[in-house]
Amino acid sequence: TYFLKVNNADPIYPFDDYSCEVSIKVGGSILLTIENEMGARMNVTWTASKDGFVSIDGNTVKGVAAVNGGVILTTTYEGQTFSCLVRVSE
Repeated sequence: TYFLKVNNADPIYPFDDYSCEVSIKVGGSILLTIENEMGARMNVTWTASKDGFVSIDGNTVKGVAAVNGGVILTTTYEGQTFSCLVRVSE
């Protein structure tokens, strides 16, 4: 079982639905990690559905510009694709 953890704190999202939704401001950032039951982080690479609205450095996602609807971040681990909708506002 793997979990999506946002900012090293609850809530922890089990990957039963393969997704989450978070909001950040321009200049703000979040930490998105996938962890196993023992709390070990899995090594994944996140990609964004739209360019220019977020920057991704490892598991850190920073808001660069406000975006209508948000940006979908995706990663694949053990053959499954997981996603997180990130809404970026001014």
